[in-house]
Amino acid sequence: MLEARYPPMPDASPQGSPSLASDLQTPDPAGLRREGTRNVGATGGPRVHMRLARALRDPDVVVRREAVGALGRLGEIETLPLIVQALRDTDEEVREMAREALMSLSGKHGCGR
Repeated sequence: MLEARYPPMPDASPQGSPSLASDLQTPDPAGLRREGTRNVGATGGPRVHMRLARALRDPDVVVRREAVGALGRLGEIETLPLIVQALRDTDEEVREMAREALMSLSGKHGCGR
């Protein structure tokens, strides 16, 4: 279900690019941060987790939605604390996406059986 909302970026490199990292820190416009979050989320890895954690605190709700969508697509058990954090977001869609990500993650890792 998360893939339908935010499909992975097919051309993202495993390490991500420096420009993507800088997009996440661009104060304005929010569109660059949104795109950077979407692209960074397609790469995976510990650095990506830190960048998505920062994006979950972004004032722009769409950036936060992109971040939780990316966390769900990653499907890595290490992202669990970040997904749980998103359950407390002020935006209902972010919270719903976090619930979906948790259900997906529990299915992948055999939790809740």
